Amino acid sequence: MTLRVVVADDHEAVREGLRWMLKADGAVEVVAEAADGAQVLALLDKIECDAVLLDLTMPTMSGSEFRAAQLRDPDLAGIPVVVLATGGSFDAVGHKIRTIATLVGAVEAGETAAYVAEVEFDETGDWGVRVTGTRSGKPFDPMNIQFTVTEAPSSIAIGSAAPKSVQLTLNDVSDLSDIDTADPPDPEWHRMTIADAVTSGKPVAIAFTTPGFCQTQMCAPMTQELAMLYEKYKDRMIFVHVEPYFLDRMRAGQCPNLGECAVPTMEEWGLQTEPWIFIVDAEGKVAAKFEAFVMMGEVEAAFQRLLGDEPSSGMEG
Repeated sequence: MTLRVVVADDHEAVREGLRWMLKADGAVEVVAEAADGAQVLALLDKIECDAVLLDLTMPTMSGSEFRAAQLRDPDLAGIPVVVLATGGSFDAVGHKIRTIATLVGAVEAGETAAYVAEVEFDETGDWGVRVTGTRSGKPFDPMNIQFTVTEAPSSIAIGSAAPKSVQLTLNDVSDLSDIDTADPPDPEWHRMTIADAVTSGKPVAIAFTTPGFCQTQMCAPMTQELAMLYEKYKDRMIFVHVEPYFLDRMRAGQCPNLGECAVPTMEEWGLQTEPWIFIVDAEGKVAAKFEAFVMMGEVEAAFQRLLGDEPSSGMEG
């Protein structure tokens, strides 16, 4: 079976690299390319495909806005979307970045493969990554990805004081579903505001996720796996969950532009996408942050560094 894929990225070099990599796979056919989400929507009205591989940050219509529009169309909602995601720190000079390549060939098996590389940049400007490797024992053509490194991060930087945001909590609503789309929601994650949590003297894990309206298909898995860490560390850390959007407007279909429905806390933390996890130390400073797909072993390692534990090889079963 050949997997038919639409590739969307606003950088032609990235699309070319993806096209050659997927061609080398042999089981994947790129049936169309697009430079933004609006072009993808137009293409899906004309062609058939098995999956869409896209970047989150594109002009005109971003990957997140495309996903929202896709979910509103019953004819398109079932098409799998695989996100090319970065760890959110390409914009931080001298900070380690996480490069995550999500391989579309894994969609057929219902799985996602992630390869993480940590790199440091000593100056701003245009940079590139060349990915080489083998698939099914055969080398694929090098994949070239270009990106820009800027001086300051768009989201709250590691080492910065965590914003003392005041989001809605259990004390503000009569129904927990008004502030949490998880199934089932956990009230323990909504007992404290971020402001109270980051001034408590304990480490804090803050999850900006929306399992019910996720634009990247990663919110529910991230929330579920973080919940497993909660059971292990709940006596030593505080866990806070924030829905990125006003749920009443989302449920009423009033958010053609997701940015218009973002809660104030998203702006305070400099966020334009979801999901995100921020780890804040006992002094109220951001110690680590993760965007989109993340392996829970990485999050747990951040917990252990703050708590002074010996790093483990992964989560205990």
